[in-house]
Amino acid sequence: MSNMVEATDDLFAIALKDIDIETRVKALAASVRLLTVTRHADHLTKLDGLVRHAATFGMDDFQQLHLILARAWSLAVDCQTAAALDEVTRGVRLADASSVASSIAVRLLIGRGCLLCMTGRYEEALSPLQRAAVLADRLDNRTLRAECASQLALVEGRLGNADRQISWARQALSLFPETEWCAWVIGATYELGLGLAAEERYSEAHEAVSTLFAKRANDLPDWLRQASLLCGADVVALSGHPRRAYAMARRATSGVLSKLGHVAYAGQFARWVALLAIRDAHVLEARERLANTFPQPAALDCKDQAEVLAAMTILDSRL
Repeated sequence: MSNMVEATDDLFAIALKDIDIETRVKALAASVRLLTVTRHADHLTKLDGLVRHAATFGMDDFQQLHLILARAWSLAVDCQTAAALDEVTRGVRLADASSVASSIAVRLLIGRGCLLCMTGRYEEALSPLQRAAVLADRLDNRTLRAECASQLALVEGRLGNADRQISWARQALSLFPETEWCAWVIGATYELGLGLAAEERYSEAHEAVSTLFAKRANDLPDWLRQASLLCGADVVALSGHPRRAYAMARRATSGVLSKLGHVAYAGQFARWVALLAIRDAHVLEARERLANTFPQPAALDCKDQAEVLAAMTILDSRL
């Protein structure tokens, strides 16, 4: 991960240079990919400042698209989902009006699909993601094809289409390099396991997550380790292995991983904190822990709001 941190510093340095605007805004858009993995706090703050500074420059449509992507992502990280959705929607419309069909257009479409999912609008999310998948195929961009497939697996799963969920998840995992370990890979693995469990193919679901989550990338950030364990625990539990699921969940919610590392996993974190507390008779402590961790549940994604509130309600009922 240290290499990614250094690479982000290099991209920020380019964004500050007195050179052509296009190179500077492309550097900002490129930094988003690295920050998606590192979640480096100082870099996240710096990105917001650089985006605001770049907005003062005169740009053509193509250059604006890169700035819009960086700005929308920065807003989403700050839990300003509605504002991020407005921004990325503006970007998609600008790309359409300008007939831009490059990778930046695909990334904006994926972003719109992701943000619609975050607001619980899964039916609406299908269209931009399907468009993104077609365009990524046309560009023969393996990474973007994989990201589209991973997000489509999530959408189809939320809509109850387990067969398509499994198909998209398998496609995503076949496109990512075997050494790749990021939120997209975790997501595709999770959706594959959930889809197989939904079809009562429990042994396959257990094998899928056991095999894939057994991988460990070098220098893996804590939030990715936590995400892997939380997603793995869910599928392992559904597959009929509660003891192992509880063990994974305990590792994901204690020690160096005792604090939530990424807001995208808030629901799973809250659920397992509650379940572990009920099993261990530490209900009051867990209720206070969740209240401190999530002082404003309304700021979370739609699904995570529901799961956090459900976890708190379950603990309240035990009290």
